[in-house]
Amino acid sequence: MVDFKMWQLQNRPSLTEQITRWLELQSKDPQTWSSCSFEAQKIQLLLRNRTNDIPEECLVIASFFLPEELQRQGIFKSFINYLTEISPWKTIVIEDVSNENLVRFCEKYKFKAVSPMYETSYQIQKEQLPKFNVPKFQH
Repeated sequence: MVDFKMWQLQNRPSLTEQITRWLELQSKDPQTWSSCSFEAQKIQLLLRNRTNDIPEECLVIASFFLPEELQRQGIFKSFINYLTEISPWKTIVIEDVSNENLVRFCEKYKFKAVSPMYETSYQIQKEQLPKFNVPKFQH
C-alpha cells in the first residue's frame, strides 16, 4: 500500500489512472485494497468495494468532493459514466448522501436506499443507469 501512496505522491497520476491501478490491485487482494482515497485536479474521492447491508462486493463512492469552481459542469455525471464502464461489479453505491442536489439526482435516476438502516446511502445496478450526455471523464 505504501508503494501505491508513493506512486500517487510522486507521479501525480490522473484519477482514471489511479482508479485503474486500484482496481487491478484490489482484484488480486480485495481485503487489503478494500478502500482507497484519490486526489487529482482538485477532485478528492474515496472508493470502496463493500458497504453495509450489501453482501456482495460493489463499487462504493464513499466520498466525492468537487471544489465550487468545478461544480455544475457535469463532472459527477461524467464520473458515473466512467465508473459504469470500468466497474467489475454490478452495483454502484453512493454512501451517506447529505447534499440535497445529490439526493435529487439519486431520486431522479431511480437509485434505491441501501436499506432502512442506511437510507441516506443509495444503490443502483449499473445497467439501470443511463449514459449521461456529458463530456468524457478525463480527470
